[in-house]
Amino acid sequence: MTNILKKLVEATSEKSIGTIIGEGVVIENATISGSGTIRIDGRFSGTIDLDGHIILGETAIVSGDINADSALFAGKYDGRLIVRNTVHLASNAHVVAHIETDKFIIDEKAIFNGSCNMGTSPAKFDKPETAKLLED
Repeated sequence: MTNILKKLVEATSEKSIGTIIGEGVVIENATISGSGTIRIDGRFSGTIDLDGHIILGETAIVSGDINADSALFAGKYDGRLIVRNTVHLASNAHVVAHIETDKFIIDEKAIFNGSCNMGTSPAKFDKPETAKLLED
């Protein structure tokens, strides 16, 4: 385990994790929004819009759009990921995604297939075209 990974795990002990979706829990077609830290060890599909941190544990299987301040993934993820600070893929992560982030760390043996735009802090998700039309 890298020093960065150790620090994040220590910083997100059970006391500081606001929400845990445990192993064996399945949530489909859902939307989560809020602030704080979320850890997912189960299955989730949908959208997560978070002013905070997201952690995918080793048993996590997640698909959909995620918007967060930072991300630490050790499980499986498929989707679009927008992170304002750092994305960290641990050695057992398997990620298929389009990622927009300021910093991107990939541990040895992590699997990443997709694209990544980095170097500037990305904004939150763009509004869908239909929402933009309604504003005009």
